[in-house]
Amino acid sequence: MNFLQRLWRYIIGIMLGCVIVYMMFPDRDWLAWTPSKTLIRQVNTFPLQLTDSVATQLRTDRTLPPRVLHARTFGKPDFSRSDTRTSPKRYLISDGNVLLTVTIERDTVITLVGLE
Repeated sequence: MNFLQRLWRYIIGIMLGCVIVYMMFPDRDWLAWTPSKTLIRQVNTFPLQLTDSVATQLRTDRTLPPRVLHARTFGKPDFSRSDTRTSPKRYLISDGNVLLTVTIERDTVITLVGLE
């Protein structure tokens, strides 16, 4: 058996293994380990604390709370503009309509400090 036959059988085995694993776990989120998914899961797990300015913004504009909830659930973090080296860490999350500025302290205290 030469090298190409071995390589071909190896590739077929890997592909069959991937198909079997995918069939056994069809509803699994395969990208849950990425930093953006981890951050969004963390923001959705713990309750949001609001600063006074954000609370007044949400009270005055009735269309903002559903958009904030949508951005909190489906938004994409912008790590290039976020400040992750300070304490508390500051992340910018956007879904195209709303830009949330969130600070995370001790991995459980999440504060919404900015809303655009």
